Amino acid sequence: ENIGTESDIGVVQVLLSQAKVSIENYAAPDHRAEYRDRLAALTARLCDSSAPGSDHQLAFARSFAGAARTADHAAVIRQWLSGDAPQGLAIDTDLRWTLLQRLIALGAATPDEIDLELERDDTATGRRQAATARAGIPTSEAKERAWADAVDGDELPNAMLSATVGGFIQPDQRELLAPFVARYFDAIPRVWQERTNEIAQTITLGLYPALLASEATIAATNEFLERDDVPSGARRLIGEGRDGVQRALRAQERDAR
Repeated sequence: ENIGTESDIGVVQVLLSQAKVSIENYAAPDHRAEYRDRLAALTARLCDSSAPGSDHQLAFARSFAGAARTADHAAVIRQWLSGDAPQGLAIDTDLRWTLLQRLIALGAATPDEIDLELERDDTATGRRQAATARAGIPTSEAKERAWADAVDGDELPNAMLSATVGGFIQPDQRELLAPFVARYFDAIPRVWQERTNEIAQTITLGLYPALLASEATIAATNEFLERDDVPSGARRLIGEGRDGVQRALRAQERDAR
């Protein structure tokens, strides 16, 4: 609530990011929507009241987009994309992608809009942004395509792989992610055997089901770590992921009380 008085932009960006992560990982499931709505309302207000064109205004705009979850939030983002943004807020190419990706993840934009945006920004960066957007489409078909490209296939360059993995994991799409938990653990030994160490780490860290914090996730992780075909690198990363899930469950239980 007091972040509007912080002058250091680095501190502002870190605190906003941590607030969002805390909501998604540590809030009780029944409280997440309320917390996100409060964060969205706060950052929207601060975006409007910040100095036009300032780094603070941009940070609050990005935080609002990240917290957006309702039809009203999506309408504001759509308004910004159409050119009716807060005074001084420059809707440049990078911010346009951020806003479109949020609309896509919420099911408030169509895949055709990704193609249109890519025509505007047909660059290496634009193609990575488009890959993130496509992986964030809230359908099982889109998740299957992203999984096939990132995990089953081996043709994506490192940067495109990271972009696809980043779009695949969406807090709004936990139900779509649940069917991939068992497939994740089945795939990891093969990934470490067939892919480079860097790519194996990207997949292991990026696709670990941390957002699906539950005793079932911990049980599946424990069962996997008991196998004798788990590479040491994967064992360490996944063990750390399990620690994060256990911490999240403790925090969620506390928040629920």
